[in-house]
Amino acid sequence: MRIMRDEVNVDRDVEVKMISLADRLRQEGIEKGIEKGIQKGAFLKALQTCRKLLLMGLSPSDVSDATELPLEKVLEIQNSLNNSN
Repeated sequence: MRIMRDEVNVDRDVEVKMISLADRLRQEGIEKGIEKGIQKGAFLKALQTCRKLLLMGLSPSDVSDATELPLEKVLEIQNSLNNSN
C-alpha cells in the first residue's frame, strides 16, 4: 500500500509540474504574440506616416530618416503613390 501512495504522489508532482510548464509556455506565447502585434502596428503606422510625408513633398531620404523605414521601402511607396495618380 505504501508503494501505491508514493506512486500517486509522484504522479501528482509530475502533473503539477506539467501544468506549471504549460502555463509558463502559454504565457510566453502570449507575450511573444503581443510583441509581434506591437511591432506590426508600429510598422503599419510608419507606412502611413511615410505616405503622408511623401504627399507633403518631403524627400524620400528625409522620410526614411523620420519613419526609420529603409530608403528602398520609401521609394517603393513613392512609386506606388506616383502610379496611383
